[in-house]
Amino acid sequence: MTLLRLSLRNVRRRFVVFIFTALAVILGVAFVVGTFVITDALRETFDNLAVDIGGTIDYQVRAAPLLGEQEDAPPIDPDLVDVIAGVDGVAAVEGSVREFNVNPLD
Repeated sequence: MTLLRLSLRNVRRRFVVFIFTALAVILGVAFVVGTFVITDALRETFDNLAVDIGGTIDYQVRAAPLLGEQEDAPPIDPDLVDVIAGVDGVAAVEGSVREFNVNPLD
């Protein structure tokens, strides 16, 4: 009981220091929690954006890119669509061609 009395006496003597210390702890915890909440919200937003852009694509087959050209990979053989469709567990296969950095008016 003497430790409790000593603690309360010190809090009364240095009340302003106690208040500012408690405020600093509360603000620190609030900033950390706020950071976690914002991070989770951003992660969910980008996950939803990826689903909106990619649809329900589970896997994409692409050709190996040329050295230094990550976006402009060479096209793959169109007959590969039939090979992939024959794999067990594949529900649907869709072939498409994408070209990056092309002006549609040219």
